[in-house]
Amino acid sequence: MKKLVFPLFIISCSILMSSCVSVDTTRLSTAPENLSPVSTEDVNIYRSESSVPCEYSEVAILSIKGDATVGNDKLVSKARQKAGQIGANGIIISKFGESPTMYDSEPTAEILAIFENRPCN
Repeated sequence: MKKLVFPLFIISCSILMSSCVSVDTTRLSTAPENLSPVSTEDVNIYRSESSVPCEYSEVAILSIKGDATVGNDKLVSKARQKAGQIGANGIIISKFGESPTMYDSEPTAEILAIFENRPCN
């Protein structure tokens, strides 16, 4: 029994310490139909609409929330992953924020998933 307790303790601690990020996806009516998933690495990150070099269509709004241990980099990483899953090949970071909780605050982000017409003209 003692041999089983320590590994279970380590596994339990790992689960509790792992960060959690959730993504709510709102697909837009302007989204192109039948987009195929793309790899996360092929999803470009932009800070503003004016920094996107290609013409693009808006695909979805990604509302992202993490637990108190998550940084903005993890939110962006999760957004890229989700955008790729729905066929978007770019994201525009709209804003970062915080959602207050009873004990602290949780990081949030609003991100626009886009489909760029590549290659650019």
